[in-house]
Amino acid sequence: MAYLTGHTGHTGHTGHTGHTGHTGHTGHTGHTGHAGDIPSYSGATGNALLTEALMRHRFAAAYRDDLGRPIPEPLDPAAIRDPSARIGNHPDDGLPPTHDADTARARFFASESGVRRRVAASALMQAVTVDTSEPGAASVKLRDSDAIIVALKRPDYVLFKAQLKTVLERSAERGERFAEILTQVGTPDGLWSSIVGLRPDRHRWTVEFLAVALDFTLPLILCLKQAFMCPRPWEYTSQIQPIILTPGHDSWPSGHSTESHVVARILSVLVQRGSATAAATATSAAAATEKQLFNAARRIAVNREVAGLHFPADSAAGCVLGDTLGAFIAALAALDATGPAGRSFDAAAFFAPPTGAAREILGISELKDVPTTAQLWTSAPAPPAHQQYLQWLWAKAREEWQ
Repeated sequence: MAYLTGHTGHTGHTGHTGHTGHTGHTGHTGHTGHAGDIPSYSGATGNALLTEALMRHRFAAAYRDDLGRPIPEPLDPAAIRDPSARIGNHPDDGLPPTHDADTARARFFASESGVRRRVAASALMQAVTVDTSEPGAASVKLRDSDAIIVALKRPDYVLFKAQLKTVLERSAERGERFAEILTQVGTPDGLWSSIVGLRPDRHRWTVEFLAVALDFTLPLILCLKQAFMCPRPWEYTSQIQPIILTPGHDSWPSGHSTESHVVARILSVLVQRGSATAAATATSAAAATEKQLFNAARRIAVNREVAGLHFPADSAAGCVLGDTLGAFIAALAALDATGPAGRSFDAAAFFAPPTGAAREILGISELKDVPTTAQLWTSAPAPPAHQQYLQWLWAKAREEWQ
């Protein structure tokens, strides 16, 4: 799980031999708070030598009194830089304006990327709430509204037991998919890049927007997993023997399936928007790209089954959750958050192999309760103009695909 987020899934670090002579690694101290990917959060440079050097330099460069003692350089009030003069004064108290969209946007983009991610993800979190009041069911809703974004109903445990046979059979593909499984433990950046040419240097805002979407998605996934409390395959039988470390949370819905479908949906929307003014052939190419994106998302989900970590039902729920959340995030970011009513999950389309072969991963008849979903949100309220953090990032991401 955790695509483009955090330091998770560092498994399989074997064979690190011969790392000798690593001397002089000084200063790698004080990773205080381990604040995600915000290395300078609260000024935590974590390098004691640099801190001491800066202290000595300051005193060495200071003025000295008659006894040779260092004193601070006298301040010239006329030379003091006033940030408020640069960004505009509040008419009453001299502070920066709090409801100026242009000022807020400038300050937002002047922040570090990790800060922007969390601010924008927080704005998304404030738009939704999770309802787990009904046993065995949960829904993500618009906050202060009964409008449902996505609703899930947990399958009966009989279904999970029936799918153990499928998980065991899929283990025969581990040799074929081993490399994929390992590279997809963390961020499969190369996979998305191979389909749409996603590059950090050319698409920095798209990469950041995807990170925001996943920063928002991961807490929802974990909340739903906790609500449904569905055991992993290995908890039913010791014959599963997963080939990578099993995450320390419950199984349904699959986080990898959810996150990969969020990414697939958002990228497909960006590609389609980028081709909206192009010729019909470009639009057709965008549709083909969308199919490839979702084929990749399904492959990621199935690889987790092959590894012994998930049931097919977990993948199906993740498909529904991720696709719906991805569409919701893109719509809200584009200030066009009116969702289609009652789109049902197409189990046949999800479980049909991308090649169109006749073999099915799971019999469709077994999916009658896996899962229910609804896209029923209507007219999600837009944030105030000075707090449209998600929308500002989206606008920059869109420009990269024009």
